[in-house]
Amino acid sequence: MNKSSPRPTFYIICKLFRISAATLIDIAREAKVDMRAIYALFLDEPLEQSEAERILVSLSRITGQSLTLTTVSVRLIPSKETKDEGD
Repeated sequence: MNKSSPRPTFYIICKLFRISAATLIDIAREAKVDMRAIYALFLDEPLEQSEAERILVSLSRITGQSLTLTTVSVRLIPSKETKDEGD
């Protein structure tokens, strides 16, 4: 993936690598997350950082690409520490 281009979303990566619904279920199982976390990423909705990281590790294994929070556009739910800093 070209670093000068915007970071792709989970949805774009799934389309690019033709990730099937069955594979998404496998990713959820391997990452130990509920399918709602997969749907959240697919729809570009906010997700807990730890869930997003585990999903990207599993997706990396399947695609052969290094997919991390720095290489994939992921909306995260602010952590409690981040919320507390704003108070």
